[in-house]
Amino acid sequence: MLDLLISESPSPKQVEDSLHGFVHRVERFLHRLGVSNVGVDEERLVAAHRLSMALLHHYINPSCFKAAAALTMGVSATRPFEVDLPPTSFKSLADYPNAVFPILESVYWMHGAELLVAPDDVRTLDDPIEFSDHFFREFVISCGRLGTMTPDDVRTISDHDRTKLRILALNYEALAYQNNGHCKYPPPVDLHLDKYFNILT
Repeated sequence: MLDLLISESPSPKQVEDSLHGFVHRVERFLHRLGVSNVGVDEERLVAAHRLSMALLHHYINPSCFKAAAALTMGVSATRPFEVDLPPTSFKSLADYPNAVFPILESVYWMHGAELLVAPDDVRTLDDPIEFSDHFFREFVISCGRLGTMTPDDVRTISDHDRTKLRILALNYEALAYQNNGHCKYPPPVDLHLDKYFNILT
């Protein structure tokens, strides 16, 4: 579904296909876990897409990291999936399926994404994006507690929600760079930050 958020003017058919593809991947994942009773509220799923697009509205060519953050916020806020995750393996995460799925979907789409580091410098996230058990669990719970939003909220995205988007995007960016160091932007040399770290020498 991340492809939908970073494409220009997708058609209604492309939107529908992308949303159904997301649901299909979730259903296949759950089937492999032995979970067959999956409910999807179509109206909330469409609202998740609208909310994600509204969050990205002020960005020209948003990065895959911002798109991942927008998707995570959109699905976590509208909660279209109604399913009981296996409590023995998911434990406290069983309460947050609508945070689990957009995170997995985001990582699925970010692997192989191209980043425009400079006008003539395009780099690809070639290596898989991984996370530790602790990171994943803390990330899911944090995203799951971002709060709900109504369809009316797409008209007035608050500065508070835009700040959440930026923080989430930075988390996805740092996560992606762990195995894809070649994609990193250069350090902020102009700020002379090393002077702080060497303050006692």
